[in-house]
Amino acid sequence: LTQTTSARPGDTITLSVRPQNLTPDTIAHRVAITHTIPTNAVVPPDPATGNFEPWFCPSAGAPGTYCVIDIGDVPYSAAPLPAVDLPLQILAQTPAGTITDTATIGSFLDPETNLANNTLTVPIRITSLNITPTPRPTLTPSPTPATGQVSITINIDAEPASKQNFRFQSPIGTFSLDDPVPDDGDSVSTSKSLGLPPGTHVFTAEVPYSWNLANIQCNASDVFSADLRTGQLSVRAQINRPISCTVSMARAVHVLGRVWDDKNGNAAIGTGEPYLSGWRVGLYPQSAPFPPARVLQTGSTGQANFTNQPSARYKVCEQPQAGWRNTRPTVLDSNGQPCYWLTLAPGKTATVWFGNQQSPSGVMGPQAPESLDSGLDITDRPDVPFDDAGYDGNAYDDTGSNAVYLPMAMR
Repeated sequence: LTQTTSARPGDTITLSVRPQNLTPDTIAHRVAITHTIPTNAVVPPDPATGNFEPWFCPSAGAPGTYCVIDIGDVPYSAAPLPAVDLPLQILAQTPAGTITDTATIGSFLDPETNLANNTLTVPIRITSLNITPTPRPTLTPSPTPATGQVSITINIDAEPASKQNFRFQSPIGTFSLDDPVPDDGDSVSTSKSLGLPPGTHVFTAEVPYSWNLANIQCNASDVFSADLRTGQLSVRAQINRPISCTVSMARAVHVLGRVWDDKNGNAAIGTGEPYLSGWRVGLYPQSAPFPPARVLQTGSTGQANFTNQPSARYKVCEQPQAGWRNTRPTVLDSNGQPCYWLTLAPGKTATVWFGNQQSPSGVMGPQAPESLDSGLDITDRPDVPFDDAGYDGNAYDDTGSNAVYLPMAMR
């Protein structure tokens, strides 16, 4: 029996055969079904086992070969047997067209009469052969540019993924893109396609509060120029050259310094050990994009907060004061300052702890055990409070600066 169906490269289809013995008072013994594999397809192995069971495919399911399955004895029945399925994958290099499946069925034994049970061994018939394509996902195509126009697509890549809506100015007005995981369910997507006439077109990425413009790249280096300082992207549209550009946004990082009076010198803040105000803490970039170094003076709760800095490697140091010795950290830089070195990926918050004990000598405190010497806590910043946060002057604080700092044990 033969059947033909439409097929496209990459399609997976299922070959289904339903055999039936239509001869009353007979049994078909040792029935086998054989599928001849078309020359434009292969039989994929079971991904769990790597083989073809229950089928026997002597040539590993290669094009133009065959697979066979033994389904045993089949007695007479008024209805066909359940379908016997074989998956088939259309080769990617095959042009779109048709695929023809041929299945044969019969017994391994010649027809014979069995006088013992008064049955007749007969060949069996194929009453149904179906080819079922696996449904393809429904894709929403980008709008097709009108004749004489060029397709220009702007994509957004946020690190980390965020529900933040990023605004863009374009030749046809303002639009927004976002890059959440999972999808936040709004109408904003990760890309926008426009049909524009040939020529130069300017797009501007508006960077919201707490984000930095990290990069702009297009699918061909000769069709665009970008200025990361202003967020401007100029594209040179040409007929028959679709342009796709990706704008990368990186969430800024926080570095939060905390300075306390380590009265007992054990390098761990405890009850009765207050925070120290008036101490100077410096943030020194060690890698690109090399923002300016900054020095802050601690407030009443011992905090020196360097907020919304670019993702980079930093050195964070405390400036020693006369009559004090530091107990944490225990590493000094070349200037004699106790320091931490840390590399922060986009969207991280680092809290660094500086312990100091009053001491006439001002000598650095004893080396703390390895388990107590971190003094560094790196966490993820929470996502933005709402989709359009950080625009129109809407700044927000996620550093916990208004929190009351309770004594804690470091380990």
